[in-house]
Amino acid sequence: MFLSWPRHDQDMALALHHLEAEEESHRCTVCGGDSRECQDPDYQRAYEAAFSRCYRTRAVGWAMKGRENDEDSRALVASTRFHPDRVKPKN
Repeated sequence: MFLSWPRHDQDMALALHHLEAEEESHRCTVCGGDSRECQDPDYQRAYEAAFSRCYRTRAVGWAMKGRENDEDSRALVASTRFHPDRVKPKN
């Protein structure tokens, strides 16, 4: 199929492939950022961490409580449902 494309499109696709491969070669395996930046000691104080809580993930965690001994617990597929009527009113 690729060879049936116009030459210009083939060239553009190959250029994109090479660009993505270059970016991937510099991807940090820990955080997913650019390893040339995130692993450079010169930047070690340039990062600030921020945390928030995912309540959907927390709900799944609560639902998993008590299933630690379930031999099939790793095979469970969790899904969540949002209930708008349970949203805490804003003041």
